[in-house]
Amino acid sequence: GWGETKGTGHDEVLKEVNLPIVSNDRCREMHRGIFHITNTKICAGGKKNEGVCERDYGGPLVCQDGEIRVIVGVSVHGRGCAR
Repeated sequence: GWGETKGTGHDEVLKEVNLPIVSNDRCREMHRGIFHITNTKICAGGKKNEGVCERDYGGPLVCQDGEIRVIVGVSVHGRGCAR
């Protein structure tokens, strides 16, 4: 996205990151007591310092199969900046 990278403001370069999809069971363990993870949500991430940050919310979650890219979700929340 165009959002913040460490809570320090906007950048002039559009950013993207490749993130693995995380199972909902694992996601529930990682975010217990912080987020309510339902079966209608998709979790992605896993690496520190890679993921969404403030103001990225509303950005697309895109999966790619060969040359085809499909929007499968929308970023709605995270824990700080890619924690």
